[in-house]
Amino acid sequence: MKTPRLVIIDDGIHSSSIPSGQAFESYVVGENGVKQGEPENQDTHAFACYRVFKRFVDAPYHLISIKVMDHETGTGSKNSLLSALRWCAKQDIDLISMSMGTRQYLDFAHISEAVNALQNTIIVAACSNQNTLTFPACLPTVIGVRHCPEIALKGKFAYIHAPYDQIEMMTYVKNASNSSAAPIIAARVCGYLANGFSSLKIIRQKLKEDAVQDTSFVNYQFYKSLLPEWEEVQVPVVALPDDIPKGIDKLKPLVTAFVQDGYRVAVLSQSHKTCVTDHVFHLSWQLGQIPLPDLIELYHNFTLPDILFLHTKGEEVMPDGINADITIEPHWLDEDVQCLFAKIKEMLS
Repeated sequence: MKTPRLVIIDDGIHSSSIPSGQAFESYVVGENGVKQGEPENQDTHAFACYRVFKRFVDAPYHLISIKVMDHETGTGSKNSLLSALRWCAKQDIDLISMSMGTRQYLDFAHISEAVNALQNTIIVAACSNQNTLTFPACLPTVIGVRHCPEIALKGKFAYIHAPYDQIEMMTYVKNASNSSAAPIIAARVCGYLANGFSSLKIIRQKLKEDAVQDTSFVNYQFYKSLLPEWEEVQVPVVALPDDIPKGIDKLKPLVTAFVQDGYRVAVLSQSHKTCVTDHVFHLSWQLGQIPLPDLIELYHNFTLPDILFLHTKGEEVMPDGINADITIEPHWLDEDVQCLFAKIKEMLS
């Protein structure tokens, strides 16, 4: 049986929580990168998450704690997280458990790049407790986890096939916290790794096999109930007609320009597959027929954008009372990206 190398990226683990004889290393991210540091001497968020992990793990593991967040404020920087992920990429780490993430759009590209460098590491990450777009949990190469209010999942878990928000794993935890749900799934993954299952594809298959098979509770109203607030689309809407050749690909650098300027941007498409790193989401539903305007509102409340791009087949699919503020003309996409960015920004002002 293999002993997986497990990293918990958080605010540091309390030394008293480490069982006698458990292999353990403690690190902290500072100005000069990751360095060895003393374990925490107080209860922390990481301490609580590790206690959950211990209750559910049934395999040996080599534990490594990396402190990237301040315990008192519960906050950390993008650069600290990137330092931790890049350090892991050089250390032959088998599993990363993260009960943290970011909803800052400006951070997404950098975190995605760091995650892509961890091709031989399984990452389990919690969605935000607001259940909105979160990196790295919503990335396709990360096992995203959330709490599910279905008490039937206590001590069990569900694997959701093709979830609209990219969060596949759900389990029930008493405190209704996504942070506490992630270590439960990480413990199960640790067991798979210890038994020789190492690739993300195989581990996903094992999770599917061991999950409860009845997921009939997952529907549109269920997902809507997970979001703490619900509002109609009130942000500027830019329409991109579906018949513009390769229009969605030409739109990507424009979206990047808006994000780099500090905007939260989502692209909803009827024909293009979901690509979270490009902020593109496919307007489809695997669990029955949902009116397209309702789907648009669901994605709007999940992504919370400042600007919404709709790659659709006609204005009739817009939610009641919502019209496109701008419709992109085919020849616009031949313009320089910065010129088009300035043009649309001016039109929206």
